[in-house]
Amino acid sequence: MHKRGHLLGIRNTCFLFLSVMLIAGLALSGCAEKNTPEGVVKEFIKAWEEGDWKTYKACIAPEKRNLSKIEEELARQKFEQIKVKFEGMKFKVVHSDEHKNKAVVHLMDGKIKYTAVIMGEKKTEVQDISKMPKNARPFFDTVRVKGKWYVYTDL
Repeated sequence: MHKRGHLLGIRNTCFLFLSVMLIAGLALSGCAEKNTPEGVVKEFIKAWEEGDWKTYKACIAPEKRNLSKIEEELARQKFEQIKVKFEGMKFKVVHSDEHKNKAVVHLMDGKIKYTAVIMGEKKTEVQDISKMPKNARPFFDTVRVKGKWYVYTDL
């Protein structure tokens, strides 16, 4: 009986250790995925959909965030006025051959729904990416600065 209890303790300890390692591995891989061109674009899109200005702004390359207070306020107001919803997005990442710290994330499929109040009237437009010519589909330039990927766009 003493040996059986000891074996159960070892088995439970091994199970606990493997569980912790699996969870840690998943957590680390989740963080690592965000630090890719596609990962930062997904985070940028999510922040845009949720109206999370702080995260949206943090996804943009540092040099593109250097605005005066008035410029930033205008950018924030524009951000708040246009609501977006991305559905069924499929991405294609193309890394630059010339610059290892640059990549373009192309939207290949899905729909983008834009909603804004224009002259007091709520207007909605939907873009079906799959129906657009390939050279007219939306894309996001990305850049890696000090090891971290950002969307390279104006605020």
